[in-house]
Amino acid sequence: MKQSHKHAKSPIASISSFSDIGLKPELLKALEKINFRTPTDVQRKVIPFALEGKDVMVQSRTGTGKTAAFGLPILHNFDPRSFNIQALILAPTRELALQITRELGRYNKHLNAHIVPIYGGQKIQTQFNLLKKGADIVVSTPGRLIDHLGRNTITLSHVKTVILDEADRMLDMGFIEDIVRILKHIPKEHQTMLFTATLLREVQMLAKDFMINPERIMLSRDELVVPEIDESFFRIGRKNKIWALMQVISLENPTQGIIFCETKRMVDILAERLHKLKIKAAALHGDLRQGKRESIMRSFRRGEFKFLVATDVAARGLDIPAVSHVFNYDVPENKEQYVHRVGRTGRIGAKGRAITFVSKENFGALSDIEKFLKREIVFDTVPEERPRTLLDENGKQVKKGNPLNKVWDFDDISDEFGMVKIRLNAGHDKGITKFELLNFFCDRNPMWDINVGTVDIKDEETIVEIKKHVVRDAMDLLRRKKYNGQRLHYDIIEKVN
Repeated sequence: MKQSHKHAKSPIASISSFSDIGLKPELLKALEKINFRTPTDVQRKVIPFALEGKDVMVQSRTGTGKTAAFGLPILHNFDPRSFNIQALILAPTRELALQITRELGRYNKHLNAHIVPIYGGQKIQTQFNLLKKGADIVVSTPGRLIDHLGRNTITLSHVKTVILDEADRMLDMGFIEDIVRILKHIPKEHQTMLFTATLLREVQMLAKDFMINPERIMLSRDELVVPEIDESFFRIGRKNKIWALMQVISLENPTQGIIFCETKRMVDILAERLHKLKIKAAALHGDLRQGKRESIMRSFRRGEFKFLVATDVAARGLDIPAVSHVFNYDVPENKEQYVHRVGRTGRIGAKGRAITFVSKENFGALSDIEKFLKREIVFDTVPEERPRTLLDENGKQVKKGNPLNKVWDFDDISDEFGMVKIRLNAGHDKGITKFELLNFFCDRNPMWDINVGTVDIKDEETIVEIKKHVVRDAMDLLRRKKYNGQRLHYDIIEKVN
């Protein structure tokens, strides 16, 4: 409903507290109790327009306080004399729907609006009973709301305000048809507020079709990362990812962290591996029962374990302010995934850390992220600091640090033909010849020379190309056998040009 209110007189630049916005005393009292005094940027810019009843389209990354940006105006305009649903909030996942409901409950302490979450995984009859008691505000996932509409167990004919939260995620998850169907049940005269982290073409089309001259508030300007987030991209082979993860954990000691994996199977494998390494971690993915998922999230919020290992789908909508680190164990497929992962840390002004482990096979996926960042990604090297021996509280010596050792990952350092370069500390100066060197490596196996590529003999060194699957055999041979009576020392050339 496009109504005009007298509550947003102050210019945005002059808003320094929630009382400057003109919110109801009941809301100010609730905000004071939870120590919310200074609005965030998104709250300062959105709330005045929302109070005026205007349509608003907001591009803002996750964790900037957008729930209060739309939740406070809804509660401010809440009419206790109405016995109809006044506001509908659509969210992509049940986790986000529950989080929004909890957050609105904090602001609602002195207003007593009836807020009902409806989502898949809970018995529909339970939700129907709650709706029958009278819902003022409904927070829902699209799929479950469509189910209620099909059963005629919900009426949206008096809705005044519609919120589309994480609109890009809802469209990415295939909810566009459900959203269109739902909006057709809303009265023509209503207010729509759309929040998105990325301006997908589909999001802009949705705004064009269902919003009237919306105020466009672009806070992230297509930037994935803000100064509060410290990013690192570590170049590391697949076989050493778990070592690299443990190395960073041991050196940086995260408060809490989310570790993103590409598949549910990888989530389970990594969570089990961390458990065996005495790291408190839990797996979160779509195959878990809803009750189990909610139990894991409650335990994580209480700090009962340090790391959540999750897929992108399972982690959508999570709100965990204590997260200090986000780890991309597997590189995100695209820039949208990247922004949602990284947005789990550095929330509402807190310092955050985002770490991405990049193997050779991930370079293609990185190009999409690199273009979006508008800068070249520079790879860092995982610090190879060794575990430290310290005294515990009883004066006993204990080792602190990474319990794993880095291994040679020849898959990662081989070239496109599967060849690894070994540098020997001898060349023409020590009488090295190609014929004798091949005989040395063959070591009574005349067919072994098919595993040797280019042999480049220089004055004081020799570079030999060897197929990756037999490099360990060659290293073992160099350790136990002498070449013409002399021991050849070697090193592996890790960078392939």
